[in-house]
Amino acid sequence: MDDFTGIRTFLIAWPLFLLPLAFKGADVQTRQIVTTVVFALAMWAPGIAAIVATKTSGGSLSDLNLKRLGPKRYYLWAWLLFPILSLLTGVVTVLFGIAEFDSAFSMVTASLEALPESAPLSPTMIVAIQIFAAITIAPLFNMLFALGEELGWRGFLLSKLLPLGEWKAIIISNIIWGLWHAPAIIQGHNYPGYPVLGVFMMVAFTVLLGIILSWLYLNTIVLGHQLSRTVLSTPLPVSHSCSFSLVSTSR
Repeated sequence: MDDFTGIRTFLIAWPLFLLPLAFKGADVQTRQIVTTVVFALAMWAPGIAAIVATKTSGGSLSDLNLKRLGPKRYYLWAWLLFPILSLLTGVVTVLFGIAEFDSAFSMVTASLEALPESAPLSPTMIVAIQIFAAITIAPLFNMLFALGEELGWRGFLLSKLLPLGEWKAIIISNIIWGLWHAPAIIQGHNYPGYPVLGVFMMVAFTVLLGIILSWLYLNTIVLGHQLSRTVLSTPLPVSHSCSFSLVSTSR
């Protein structure tokens, strides 16, 4: 493995993650646009580092397994697994008292009420559209960004670590993946109000999610990551009854 690949990944991504701090004095909309754009660009940092390392070491892009498709059944798993996990997350949080069942989708309703003009659709209809998009159109769009991370974390890093053993490779690569998000977490993303503990929770999240993504990757290619991003961020009919959620949904 190129010893500088990890350094490249962090050097490219972290300045982008920190760039929104330069816009603290700007209005909310401007900060949101800047954050969305630079975070999307940062997702390609692992991919760029992997491509540079592969080419400079005399390899080819095929070494990143872009041409490997794998058995079709794993693509069905990739499409179905995250909607099932998202639903189970909602059920578990309600059963353990972390959240309450909210058939009115109060968070969506509050967001609609904050808009300057009332939306013509009901919160239920909006969520239904989001769910449909999350398992159909959205993963195709997210592929443009998720591919960058998959090239780096699974296509390059996981593959290079496999000689250590499959489980060791999966755990180590996903710990690095979680720590890579640290500048964003410290700024309040994913775990607002918990800048330090949030980093550890993000690592725990990426390890757990990464086990699934690695399993899918080793049998297919990139499909799991973009679907996880869209499905796990789709609103569920629950409202949090505590101030801290153990589930990260933006990555």
